[in-house]
Amino acid sequence: MSTGDRVEVTSGLKSGEAVVTSGQRRLVENATVAVINQSEQSIAANKATTQDIQIQLVSPDAQTGVPMGDAQLVIEVKDAQGQPLDILDLEMSASMPMKNMAPMTAPVEVQPDGQPGRFKADTYLGMKGDWTITAQVKDAKNKAKQEFTLEVQ
Repeated sequence: MSTGDRVEVTSGLKSGEAVVTSGQRRLVENATVAVINQSEQSIAANKATTQDIQIQLVSPDAQTGVPMGDAQLVIEVKDAQGQPLDILDLEMSASMPMKNMAPMTAPVEVQPDGQPGRFKADTYLGMKGDWTITAQVKDAKNKAKQEFTLEVQ
């Protein structure tokens, strides 16, 4: 399924794998590919660590589901040893896949919770079903992304 500049990939990719989004007509089989940003600068040298960061949904419990409407999520970001990681920038989004349509989205307002590595996120989940919550660390030194599925009842 595709909508505008978005394409659904249903198989063949693993989390974190790179995808060619432009210039694919110029690709030659077995050629080396450089990863660049929109300013056409290589981003390989600026690559931040991702494997040592854990992003956890503290509440609500993803197994029990949440009621439809206003929702407050609590997220913790920890290092490889399980210690809170004092990060500056956490972005979150909420979306729900829709059959034959673009996904439904909900704005998410993220604020520090007063403890290192802990954030509160307020959103409105206005439809029953499975919502995908994406949390992404975007600090200069640390980058990580985690998705959670919440069943809205």
